[in-house]
Amino acid sequence: MSEHPSRPAHPGDNDQVADIEADLARSRQELGDTVEALAAKLDVKEQARRKAADLKTAGVDKIHRAQHKVTETQQRIQSSDIAAKTRSRTALYAGITAAAVAGVVLLIIQRRR
Repeated sequence: MSEHPSRPAHPGDNDQVADIEADLARSRQELGDTVEALAAKLDVKEQARRKAADLKTAGVDKIHRAQHKVTETQQRIQSSDIAAKTRSRTALYAGITAAAVAGVVLLIIQRRR
């Protein structure tokens, strides 16, 4: 008389069989994960592709930061150029005004004599 391997010999063994089957399922899952991890480590092409993608992303980020910095610097230069032009114009207008005031003062002094 042969017993079926999936059926327990005693009714109280059901819990043990369920535990063993669950343990086997976990072991299979862990083994599958381990095999996948090892396969990924051995896949040189995929590692190179990932590294290239990472380097590309890092390079693009650096380019964007550099472009942003250049734009900010150009804006600062333009602002400082405008300020310098404004200062030079202000100085020019102040000089013209001072000359005009001096001319008026001289005319007044000459007329009084």
